[in-house]
Amino acid sequence: MKFNSLCILFFIFIIACKSEKKQTSISLEKESNTQVIYSANNTFIKNEELKGVEKDLIGRIYSDIEDVNEFKNYYSPGGASVGEIYNNKEYSINTVQIKEGLDSFVIFNEALVSESDVQYKILDTLNLTGKEYGLLSDKDKSLYIHFCYKDGENDQEIIAIAQYDENEEFLTTIYKAWRADRKTEKIIEIPIDGIKVENVGYGL
Repeated sequence: MKFNSLCILFFIFIIACKSEKKQTSISLEKESNTQVIYSANNTFIKNEELKGVEKDLIGRIYSDIEDVNEFKNYYSPGGASVGEIYNNKEYSINTVQIKEGLDSFVIFNEALVSESDVQYKILDTLNLTGKEYGLLSDKDKSLYIHFCYKDGENDQEIIAIAQYDENEEFLTTIYKAWRADRKTEKIIEIPIDGIKVENVGYGL
């Protein structure tokens, strides 16, 4: 199924990024203590204004992230399926970053799969411009999806910010974690206890 290729694409993305200063997924740069982001037309908007934008995104259906007007100047560096079929639905997580600037999101989708195409319905978004902005400004701290574990079991609903270490098979220094909860179809913050991340580039 075409949708399953998301997993393969995300693995390739992780390996490609590892070769560039050992970074995976999203890395941001500090600008100042003022929390501002870029809108789709590259103008600054404050975080409180962004909340309305995020709310308006819920329910949008797209094939490519640039189909969404608010994300026309963005690209998706990685994405992956979320577990098996749940309540007759398939789900995915995408990371989205502005092409020129600091604005980054995680998007939780329902995958609308047909015989000829896959479209995505936005269920919730995670804005990475608050405290996460400071964490991800460190090149050794990265955002991970799909390869997170909880109490020793792979849990593909989990999204985590972890400290990268090329010498470890599993990354155990976790700073923040969320769950793309298929039951509620929301992204919720969760405790970091028992969470680790598989280092898919370990030994390569």
